[in-house]
Amino acid sequence: MRYRKISIVLTAIILVLAFSGLYRCLSDDESGTYVLLTIDTERDFPPYLDTYQGIDVGIPIILGLFEEYGVNGTFLVTGNVANYYPELVREISSNHEIGNHSLYHDEPLYSLSYEENYLRIDESTRILEEITGKNITSFRSPGHSCDSELLEILESFGYLVEASAYKGDSYPYYPSCDDWTKAGEMEILRVPVSNAPNYFYPFFFYEESWVDAYLKVIEGQIDKDIKVVVIGMHPWEFCDLEIDGDFESTERICGSETINKLTELLEYLEDKDIEYITLSQAYELFS
Repeated sequence: MRYRKISIVLTAIILVLAFSGLYRCLSDDESGTYVLLTIDTERDFPPYLDTYQGIDVGIPIILGLFEEYGVNGTFLVTGNVANYYPELVREISSNHEIGNHSLYHDEPLYSLSYEENYLRIDESTRILEEITGKNITSFRSPGHSCDSELLEILESFGYLVEASAYKGDSYPYYPSCDDWTKAGEMEILRVPVSNAPNYFYPFFFYEESWVDAYLKVIEGQIDKDIKVVVIGMHPWEFCDLEIDGDFESTERICGSETINKLTELLEYLEDKDIEYITLSQAYELFS
């Protein structure tokens, strides 16, 4: 009888230890679906407008939706916007990640010299870090004008993520020093601005909802344990803009069109097994 009791106790201990080990494995398992909402915080529709309706009107709308649906997002801010709106940037940084969108949103960065790019990244990083009191580790090029040289500069400043337009893989990857569109040995993580056509709202597919686009992204990653859905937006898309010239498709998505499509997606995701993460959290996920 005594040996039976000892056997039962030992069996119980073994089961507890086995369960604990399984629990730790499950707890450390990073598989799942992660949604990144990224907002390029710049003046309205650069370089064609020099207004800031998106900052004054669009940002409060976005922050309200994010609070309502429990979203943790990344706002990639230009240095000049941060200089104009330091209190707003500081407020955003209290609940969301602030990333760098360079100093200005004018000419593409690949058209500038190494020295000029270095100076712009240096200055914009300084501005954002002084305002937020935090390290800035995520970057998106204005106009998504990235190249291998820019990635080298960003690495020298300690940036962890570069998140410009789709080049190479639409799934996060560490780029090659020789060709930034291919996987390689660099330490900075490349995250696409979006892994659905034309950011997330498809400019030329108005019959599709953001939910449709989301499901297509998930379907395209059916073989991935970690599924990553990246959505790129601008604050000015949440305002009714009037743009001179041949920009009917852009005007059409602005205002209620974007507000309604984002709201529909957030409502759809509300009871789904997903996690909202920032760009810096994506780096941690893939490191």
